Amino acid sequence: MMATWHSPEEECWEYLDPNSVKRGPFPSSRMQVWYDHDMLPEDLKVRYASSMAYMPIRELFHPPLKPFRSRPRLTPPKLTPAQTPTECKWQYMDTRGALQGPFPSAQMAQWYEHNMLPKSLRLRRTIDTDFSTISEYFPAPLVPFKSEAKTPGASKAAPPAAGQALPAKPGPTNQAAGTGLSAGVTTLFAAAAAAAASTASGQTALAAQAKPNAGEKAKGKGRQPQ
Repeated sequence: MMATWHSPEEECWEYLDPNSVKRGPFPSSRMQVWYDHDMLPEDLKVRYASSMAYMPIRELFHPPLKPFRSRPRLTPPKLTPAQTPTECKWQYMDTRGALQGPFPSAQMAQWYEHNMLPKSLRLRRTIDTDFSTISEYFPAPLVPFKSEAKTPGASKAAPPAAGQALPAKPGPTNQAAGTGLSAGVTTLFAAAAAAAASTASGQTALAAQAKPNAGEKAKGKGRQPQ
């Protein structure tokens, strides 16, 4: 059962510093200011009554509760079936290159909702070999760590729409056939051009034979008909 709630100015909050030394008590109003200025990490262990154990801030204030403004609760909210985190384990590489995990999807979902997982974070499922990013595992409109993760690189290109022709791209065999066809057409045009030139040459020769030259014309003028 939850302890009696306190007024914003009542000094009831205590926390453990990095050396596990108890600090406080402090009023909710001061804890609000420190939290709003990112001075209190989500995993900081706090308590508001001496009879309770220290707990991380994120476990006392589940969304949509606002830390040190809303009344804390000790039990997590129930998730609908559509929001239930997927059952798998996750590992990630920290800023020092050390492997962390594995962690369940529920834990990863909490960190993600509190903006504790950067977009560039390299992570993987325990069933995977390669590391990828959150957006590669959960492309829109999937909800990270609540929707079923996609396997990065496994998606195939969508087939063309009905009635849409695929672009023609000849392979090596077709290209060779096309080369032979082009050579045949070139040879055919060359043969036709040669035939045309031969015909023109023959017509010129016939015209030259049928037309008398100037000397024959002169002889014709001086000869009288018999």
